[in-house]
Amino acid sequence: MSAEEAVRLLAQYADDAGDPGRDDEYGAGILNVKRAEERNTRGIYDMAAGDLVVHEPARASDDMTVVLSVQNRGTESIYHVVLTVEAEGIASRMSYFNVQVGQTLSHQLQINRARLEQMGSVVISYRARIDGKQDADPSNNGRRVTLSARRSQKILF
Repeated sequence: MSAEEAVRLLAQYADDAGDPGRDDEYGAGILNVKRAEERNTRGIYDMAAGDLVVHEPARASDDMTVVLSVQNRGTESIYHVVLTVEAEGIASRMSYFNVQVGQTLSHQLQINRARLEQMGSVVISYRARIDGKQDADPSNNGRRVTLSARRSQKILF
């Protein structure tokens, strides 16, 4: 294959990073040679937790927007994905249907800045589950992130 075709292939099978989809910081994402090599292997079902991105508001008194994502990193479209998100002890479940290979799903949360500063930090957990199929790599299905009130740092655990 030509160099251009190789670049296109690697970009197509990159792991989404940063904001969902192509972005200025990560471009197409993080190189994943294994996904590119396995692209023609049928029967791989793999939902993976992506990044959690904090968008600071224009005014310090406004809520922060937190965007979290999960991506289909398998070789098959997935009929039903359940995304569970927990923040401040409150859990939410969302269902997504017909998630295509490489597709990234995202969910937004609003975090009240005053409450975050009062509490000092908030823990956000999210996990994707494939309904009716075995996940090829369940170790990458979820993340737990602590947002700290100090400069809204995110600390991964």
